[in-house]
Amino acid sequence: MELSAKLPPLSPSQRAWALSHIGTPTAYVNKRNAWCSECGEPLPMRKSSLLVDVIEDKTICPHCGKELTIQKNTTGSIHRNSCYYTIVTTCKGYQVFRHFLVVRNAIRTCEITYAINEAVQIWVNSNGKETIVARDVNSTSYYIDSWLFNHDMSIKHKCDSYYAHTRYEIRPSFIYPNRKYIPTLKRNGFKGDFMDLTPSEVAKNILSNNDYEFLIKTKQISLFKYLCKKGSTSIPYKYAVNICNRNNYIIKDASLWFDMMDALAYLDKDLRSPHYICPSNLKAAHDKYIEQKIKMENQKREEQEREDALKWEKKYKEMKERFFDLNFSNDHLSIKVLRTVAEFEQEGTAMHHCVFARGYYKEEDSLILSARKHNGERIETIEVNLDTFEIIQSRGVCNSKTEFHDEILQLMKDNMYKIKMITASLKAVA
Repeated sequence: MELSAKLPPLSPSQRAWALSHIGTPTAYVNKRNAWCSECGEPLPMRKSSLLVDVIEDKTICPHCGKELTIQKNTTGSIHRNSCYYTIVTTCKGYQVFRHFLVVRNAIRTCEITYAINEAVQIWVNSNGKETIVARDVNSTSYYIDSWLFNHDMSIKHKCDSYYAHTRYEIRPSFIYPNRKYIPTLKRNGFKGDFMDLTPSEVAKNILSNNDYEFLIKTKQISLFKYLCKKGSTSIPYKYAVNICNRNNYIIKDASLWFDMMDALAYLDKDLRSPHYICPSNLKAAHDKYIEQKIKMENQKREEQEREDALKWEKKYKEMKERFFDLNFSNDHLSIKVLRTVAEFEQEGTAMHHCVFARGYYKEEDSLILSARKHNGERIETIEVNLDTFEIIQSRGVCNSKTEFHDEILQLMKDNMYKIKMITASLKAVA
């Protein structure tokens, strides 16, 4: 806390950089009026509700001269944007991540206003040990990060609250480009790329876990990201990863590669042969061995399948029944939890992937959902880790990435709090 008190406030350049990266100058338009987000002044309109001088959905504010992006059918006189902004620095041998909440308020008839307040500091020593310094939160708020900025910062512990893991592990929208790193982090292979992961988690893993350091130094970034999201502490099939490195083979899609390795192990193939573990076309090899595995499984389980499925139907229901009522939807699609083992088989057969073949219904820490169009047509199958609440994968037919992929991920992220609430209630009962 003594060191935290000595950290400097945001410099003018750090503050200006933050303000320049939140929000876009916007013209808010509806049937009645139009106004500029930057100066709050009204904008001229035509009967068609389009602004004058419109060029490719943009216009120029006649009052402040800013180029504005037109946003139609908006309501209200206040539009609020907020995001997290991070300063990466060092202090007395610690790697420090300072997370600021940046708020941009566009108010009709008023100039735009900003607020920047520090919410969380993550202090990581050279051994990867973490100390959290943060504001208190409003415990009665619907949001888990409703910070009380009029309270002093103090040391926090993740065990204080079930939601503390996600509260303090902030994945910022922007990171200030001028960064400082402790020598140990650089020595362990870190090159300055947080790979769209939580910065403090990346630093802790590299500093405390030799396997993560190994992956960074051998440039197996897909494996690194995959295992971070899974919350793994070791590398499955590490000997095979060593063989990949000796053959200068970079694994581009970790989830596909691990699925393929599981299939190869099931088929009793030579898992030390580069022919199998270093395919030139990973997706084609994955599909090939998964298909062989499915055929072999079908041959072995023709008579045993019903008995095994009945056993797992009951156990799967016990594990995941509380999630069965979840249904996320928008104008294009809906997402629901697979409710029976039979649905896993139907999903795997229809989508030509391994959600049933690999027995995902047996995994306690995974929740499997199916994204479909409103006519029932399947689009993608989604796996969510119930420990980290990360979307591990979302795959279409033959493990493809569909045109709805980004929309599905966004819909899942918007509703992830519902999964967290159910998981929290289950742990509370346990």
